[in-house]
Amino acid sequence: MKNYRIAVFSSAPNAGNHCLVFLVSKELTKREMQSAAAENGLSETAFIHLLGNKATLRIFSPLCEMQSCLHATLAACYVMHHEGLNCELHFGGGILKPQYVNDELALRIPLLPKAAIEQTTALVLRKHFINASSLWPVATASQKLRLMIEYADERSIRAIQASSFTDIADAFPDIESFFAYAATDLPNAFIGRMFAPQLGISEDPVNGNSCIALASILSVQTDDLGVLMVRQAQQCSVEMTIENNNALVTANCCFAELESRGL
Repeated sequence: MKNYRIAVFSSAPNAGNHCLVFLVSKELTKREMQSAAAENGLSETAFIHLLGNKATLRIFSPLCEMQSCLHATLAACYVMHHEGLNCELHFGGGILKPQYVNDELALRIPLLPKAAIEQTTALVLRKHFINASSLWPVATASQKLRLMIEYADERSIRAIQASSFTDIADAFPDIESFFAYAATDLPNAFIGRMFAPQLGISEDPVNGNSCIALASILSVQTDDLGVLMVRQAQQCSVEMTIENNNALVTANCCFAELESRGL
């Protein structure tokens, strides 16, 4: 079966966040997909099951199936466009509706409701992040939590060791991932890093879902966010426009490797 390795949030094949996308005509078992995801070593692997005029997307980290993953979703949409597939792409109980804005792939993603952003859990975790400015636990699609950790400056973000999250994740199994961020000198511009040991991801190079969570938090704090840019690894950024409680995320994508066949 066809598979493509896509670099998302970058126009350079050796940058951004890579995702392996399989085009599947015969439905695979969950075990087969999980095995392939664990073997390729990327933070996420996507499987597009084609059946008539309908396509279904499933996404796996090295350890489990994902209920939401922005960069893998963008990678799947990019492959569908490349293959000239005009069928509906179903994922997470909905239909994905990608578009192109100034030659960049774009997806409109709802911001998290205010109820999904809570502070009770943050009080318990405070002792583990004494240098952080604030902690914001937010709900994830898998009914767990993403801990948003605000720091004062970029230097603090760069000093973080990925291994420091392993013990915290073991002690708090409801926390699926951690996103450390800090404002930069530019308006509505941040730097961030994402860690998810429970998903088998030591550090995700460029994470989109965390940026949606950040936009949701900032939208609670201000009424005129407008645009948001979050720079992550390799100087790659997630960029979005905020409007009517939605984020229009635009992303460069490219082929990191030519088509191959396997699984």
